Amino acid sequence: LKELNDFLAKEAGHVCMQETIMKWLVEFCGYSQAESDSVRRAIGKKTGTETLLPEIESRFIEYTSTKHNVPKEKCAEIIKPFLQVILDASNYGFSWNHSDAYSYIGYACGYLRYYYPVEFVATALNVFADKQEKTASIMEYAQAHNINVMPPRFGHSRGKYAVDTDKTSIRKGIASIKYMNSAVADELFEIASQNPPTFMDALKLISKSSVNSRQLEILIQLDFFEQYGN
Repeated sequence: LKELNDFLAKEAGHVCMQETIMKWLVEFCGYSQAESDSVRRAIGKKTGTETLLPEIESRFIEYTSTKHNVPKEKCAEIIKPFLQVILDASNYGFSWNHSDAYSYIGYACGYLRYYYPVEFVATALNVFADKQEKTASIMEYAQAHNINVMPPRFGHSRGKYAVDTDKTSIRKGIASIKYMNSAVADELFEIASQNPPTFMDALKLISKSSVNSRQLEILIQLDFFEQYGN
């Protein structure tokens, strides 16, 4: 059916979008805009779509045969694959307002991952910090692309994952460590910026901060102050 081929030309002959189904219902089945939107909402709920198919089929045969001067037998043949398309859309039907947004986000993420891989991985680790499975996948990706994720260290780490000073590795933050928080991380980073020459000098400055003895002991056990020796 030439009219149908022309209608689907911009989607390469496929029905991909919810709006396409709505427009098809209007132009080939005689549905009103409100009726077509009701079908779209039913598809979006992912259940009960099959109950709409008999009416869609009968209205397509009646409307298209009259409007486009096609024999009803031919219309009955044409409609069959479309009914399956509408049923399939219940499992995965997308709309243009979502599709455009996801496309832009996908492009931006692909660009950033390619040109700023270290920064991208550090950001991803922070975004998915509370999701173990995603974090594990990100770590695997980092390892496969020779991006080192280094343990937290005094003078390098803040609260979150961050690109290290060498710009080729990532330094783990300390906010995710038990009993730690971002405020403590910021205080320790500020103290480190004063370049205390010995561990005792660092301790003097830390004693004036909000870091308590339990937090300090945990950091020592993690070799956080590695620069001062064992």
